[in-house]
Amino acid sequence: MIWALHGFLGRGADWDALRAACASENLPAFHTPDLLGAPPTHRSLAAWGDHFAAWVAQIDPTPVLLGYSLGGRLALHAVLARPALWRGALIVSTHPGLSDAAERAARRADDARWAARFQNDDWDTVLADWDAQAVFGGAARTLPRPASAYDRSALASALTDWSLGAQQPLAPRLRAIPCPVRWIVGARDARYVALGRHAVAELPRGELRVAPTVGHRVPWEAPAWFAEQVVEFVRAACSV
Repeated sequence: MIWALHGFLGRGADWDALRAACASENLPAFHTPDLLGAPPTHRSLAAWGDHFAAWVAQIDPTPVLLGYSLGGRLALHAVLARPALWRGALIVSTHPGLSDAAERAARRADDARWAARFQNDDWDTVLADWDAQAVFGGAARTLPRPASAYDRSALASALTDWSLGAQQPLAPRLRAIPCPVRWIVGARDARYVALGRHAVAELPRGELRVAPTVGHRVPWEAPAWFAEQVVEFVRAACSV
């Protein structure tokens, strides 16, 4: 099966077009859990990864994992929790962790400010400010994000509990991942291209794929290109 983890503000439905593309290629079943329907029960990234990997292991002997942004960080923790479980992993626009303690503290403080805004501010205003962040490169958001679709307490909890500042740097641990990993970034997302290069250098079976002309939101800025990458990778992983 293919397990796809969305990013912050994402929903399982974000993967509908990719699900259809995979189904048309007769790939395995596609599962898209909603990660933000309620405040996280497993509050640390590591605890979430342990729980998720244990759950998948009970029902799927040959899983392939896909994670975008926050979902990519959760995916890395799940792979590291049970490295032998996974047939392969696609990691998209993902930060493997900050090595500097001061940077982590600054990020925790920034995410706490965002958490307060998502909890309390006018929805349209905070959403517009979120989309205006430099990481998105000015690309227009194409997916609907109505306030009615979210538990705002869950968004606030995800920002603090799963903050990049609360994450231990994973780069030194990536060499322990035995399965193939395709790390995907957008060419216009320069910071994440650099992070991807460093990550792939640590992975025993890692490869970097760069989507031309697009930024951070690769799956939705370049959907046809991205679907090709996923189909090719999953087909190879599931043929082993």
